[in-house]
Amino acid sequence: MLEEIRFLLNLRMDSYSAMSLILVGQTELRETLKLQVNKAIWQRVDMRFHPSGIDQRGNCSHIAKHLATVKAPGEIFTHAAVGVINEYCEGIPRQVNKLAIACLMAAAGQNQKLIDDHLVRVVIESEFEG
Repeated sequence: MLEEIRFLLNLRMDSYSAMSLILVGQTELRETLKLQVNKAIWQRVDMRFHPSGIDQRGNCSHIAKHLATVKAPGEIFTHAAVGVINEYCEGIPRQVNKLAIACLMAAAGQNQKLIDDHLVRVVIESEFEG
């Protein structure tokens, strides 16, 4: 499909572009466009935007918002736990959600009411790196 897009962009060569194209995708799209076979498309990209991950305070807020939505009683994640989650997930909300849910499940299985940094590291080692 990317080859077909290249042909559309080459309609009148580089002197005139009859088409504007917006490509939106996962980080893998950027790597795909950087391949030698897609070099012609990559060279025609005029603007690029790559959002960075959210910081630790943003992750605290993100997790707290989700917990408030389900009316969770009190604080469940310690500040240190959120720090480990943020570091491991590099601030990517989708990854934060996956790890936080895994930690909640592990805490429920161990009948713990508070998730600390130790539990987060155990979950990372057993479910994400193992």
